[in-house]
Amino acid sequence: MTSLQPSRIKNRKSKVNRWLTVRDVYELIAIVAIGFFLAFFISKLLNVWSYLWLVLWISFILIGVILILPSRKNNCKIYVLLWRMFLFWILPKNYGKKAKRDATDLNPYDSLVALGVIKNKKSSSHLFGANVNSNYFSVFKLRGLNIWQEDIETQEAFIDNFANALANVETKISFVKMQEKADFTINLKYIENIKNNTLHNEKLWSSYYEENIKDFKKLDSNELTDNYYLIINAINLNSLDSYIQTIEEKFSDCNILLEILDDFNLLKFVAKLNLFENATDEQIKEFLKDYEYGTSGSLDKLFAYENVNFKNDYFNLNNKFYRILCINKLPYQLNEKWIKEIFNSNGMVVWNNYNIPDALVNKHLDKSMLASIDSSSIDRSVTSQVAGSIDEQATMDMIYQIHKDGQKLFSTNIYILNEADSLKDLNYQTKSTRNIVSKASISLNNLRYRQFFALMDFCNFPFSKLENENYWISSYNLAIGWPFETDALNDNNNLLLGKSEITQYPITFKLFKLGDGNRTNFNMFILGTSGKGKTTFTKKMLTSLLAANNKVVVIDPQAEYLDLANTLDGQIIDLGSGRGTIINPLQIRNSLKDGDSNNMETIINNHLSWLEEFFHLLISFENSEWILFQNILKDFYKAKEAFKLNDLNDWTNNKWPTISNLISFMKKYDTNRFNDSKRKKVILDDLIEKLSFLFKDNGKFQSLFNGHTNIELKNDFIVFNTSNLVTNKDTRAAKLGTLCLLNFINDIVYANALANEKKRLKYLEEHRQSLIDAKELEALATYCALVIDEAHLYVDKNNPAILRAMRENTKTFRKFYAGNIFTTQNPNDFSGEDATKIIENCQYSMFFGLKDQDIEATKNLFKNSNQLLKSETRYLVSARYGKCLFNITSNQRIRLDIYYNNLEKQMFFKYK
Repeated sequence: MTSLQPSRIKNRKSKVNRWLTVRDVYELIAIVAIGFFLAFFISKLLNVWSYLWLVLWISFILIGVILILPSRKNNCKIYVLLWRMFLFWILPKNYGKKAKRDATDLNPYDSLVALGVIKNKKSSSHLFGANVNSNYFSVFKLRGLNIWQEDIETQEAFIDNFANALANVETKISFVKMQEKADFTINLKYIENIKNNTLHNEKLWSSYYEENIKDFKKLDSNELTDNYYLIINAINLNSLDSYIQTIEEKFSDCNILLEILDDFNLLKFVAKLNLFENATDEQIKEFLKDYEYGTSGSLDKLFAYENVNFKNDYFNLNNKFYRILCINKLPYQLNEKWIKEIFNSNGMVVWNNYNIPDALVNKHLDKSMLASIDSSSIDRSVTSQVAGSIDEQATMDMIYQIHKDGQKLFSTNIYILNEADSLKDLNYQTKSTRNIVSKASISLNNLRYRQFFALMDFCNFPFSKLENENYWISSYNLAIGWPFETDALNDNNNLLLGKSEITQYPITFKLFKLGDGNRTNFNMFILGTSGKGKTTFTKKMLTSLLAANNKVVVIDPQAEYLDLANTLDGQIIDLGSGRGTIINPLQIRNSLKDGDSNNMETIINNHLSWLEEFFHLLISFENSEWILFQNILKDFYKAKEAFKLNDLNDWTNNKWPTISNLISFMKKYDTNRFNDSKRKKVILDDLIEKLSFLFKDNGKFQSLFNGHTNIELKNDFIVFNTSNLVTNKDTRAAKLGTLCLLNFINDIVYANALANEKKRLKYLEEHRQSLIDAKELEALATYCALVIDEAHLYVDKNNPAILRAMRENTKTFRKFYAGNIFTTQNPNDFSGEDATKIIENCQYSMFFGLKDQDIEATKNLFKNSNQLLKSETRYLVSARYGKCLFNITSNQRIRLDIYYNNLEKQMFFKYK
């Protein structure tokens, strides 16, 4: 994948012969004329004629010719370089608190004007460049995506999409690569906090927290990782909102995740970008306390250098040496990932892109093309003609890209910041950087005498003083350079999942994370062939949730979690024949459909809808039969005075009627008030007979469902062991039990949500606020995770009640501080509409190793979103134990090596 790139279009001049451009001719004429007059006046002044004026004239001409010779490494002529040197001498070079020039002159930022928005200063100074227009900008963190490991078709499709996304950009944007240390101090503080506030005081939990702390302390906090950012500029806030919306939408189409930086992280980013080392995290937090948006000049209080001293091709700042380099020359042919070669260099990188108006583009392309044609016809050198022909063809390709393919043209340059503790080390860094980018046949410019202006361009000044250094590059040519590869995730909590297989960056994950617009619910789907580590990982995640004082409920059809429950002193509730556990299906429970409704009629009607699902699993009702039975149920609850309840908690478990009570009521039920009463009486007798057979006289479901609920919840970790309900011949008992359990668990979730709402309202009252910050709520609330293990056991196209209940939970649980976790090893079973909806409603998914026959089924599951790439399917087929593909959002998927510490191995592993 390559593309031709013309030379600097704005710098291209028409030639009059092989060596001279039209501009050179004008300069020569000026040199000859100026030299003649200087020689004449000097000779006349000295009153010496003879041949002196001729010698002087020739000397001035020779000096002038030397001055107009090009300095190729500086991308200018020698007289321009001398002019720059002169300006460097006369302009101030020292800035700081003790220098003549105030350090605030180097701060381009005026104030925070809105959440996540900074306003630049205006300036009428022509010394550094006038900036009379307003400029506002926001910054996004950009998640990396390693497309270069994909097949060529996937690469080409992505490049086309990214090029089209760039073509929709109508403003100045800048991409920034920062090498930042992996910081896990927040993770450690999180662990200390939950450890100090834990509800678990056992020795095992103390060991668990200590192992957690050791895990994070072992991580190399000095290891640098590449993080990427996108700066979006606009002349006003309305335009900024519009540009952001367009860019987010177009980048999302490419599966590029953007996460906007809030006030604190925005100021922290700006401090790093501008090398404001004095603006520490503590100072930024203090600055933001009681800050009023739009306070003019307020950022001068936060951002100021102690001392900056500019030299001819580097500068000193805070006792360190810095040099900014930029692109000097690009090759005529740009190869794939050419920008990545620049991003591979050490240090910070800023990639500036200025949108060029179409009218200006056409004007300069026409002029450039004519200049190129003139040069080709004049130059008789074969080498020069070939180079000119390539340049001409590259320009033609650019014209085709713009007018045929709808690409946009950008004025682009890439700046690299080298940093060192000494000048010797800085020169070594510069040499190393040059060697790295030379792999892409790119040369760099030291920006001699212009480090001041380089710093301006580097730090997002709204204007550019180095415009002549920019290349005009099409959005497609920019896209094929895609440099953003690092994938990282740190949710700042206690769950260390492992490391990214590609970057080896540690990955931490929080299921219950609020305030991230890209993560909209707490549901997870875990898929994998038996023996690949699916259950072991689920146990690891559940343990971390419990360690953070959350609630966990597991529906366990294969007795996989009993050992973990015993280890963590959880509660095991057995369901099945002879187990003594009873769930009363007639006991009305709070449905999540009820929300905060206190209307008993609404609550009972919702329960009747649930009973319809329950009894349809047992009896094949005709419509007329169900209508009669529904009337019976409603009259039954009226007779028991359930409609008069103010709250469901007014009745204890033993107060609620049972199925035996219902059968007795039905035996006395009068059908004479209905039309066709005799037929209704026949239906009634038939229903009595069926229910009696199933629920009385040692009926199949008597011990489990005919009686008062005797489940007493005593723990935050509850495992419902349903293995005794599952048989190879009939799974109705398991489905009925699971349906009742889901109803029962919904009541648990509802009660937990009410407790959280009380905490939230109390917090608002104490802090005199109308809204609570997402992070505050995240720390305040207790969450509940429902795990349905081997979920494929409940998939039945002919009787989809369980699936519908699970689907409803995936839609509503988030509002009630809860999430669903489904595990399965049979993706083929999830083919119906309800099963597909469950997948679509899961924010997160984890794919462990899969068999060949499961790959197509898995691809079909995710065909509408989060599609698996070819390289990912190959990875899943060959994935060993403990390796998985972790999908966080539609734009972020990580190949993960899962980590288990020694304590976790003891808890979860059966053998080495």
